[in-house]
Amino acid sequence: MVALADVYQALTSDRPYRKAYSEEEALKIIKKSSGTQFDPHVVTKFLQIMQKKK
Repeated sequence: MVALADVYQALTSDRPYRKAYSEEEALKIIKKSSGTQFDPHVVTKFLQIMQKKK
């Protein structure tokens, strides 16, 4: 969960080499990485939490 939150923060922050992704874009990237880079169960819970935040 911590690694997922770290990636989300990194994606939504400006970097010297790229502009920040929007929240929607960042969540799409994380969802695409479910099952490869991230545990699918953790991604599902993270997306649920982010949906409730809205």
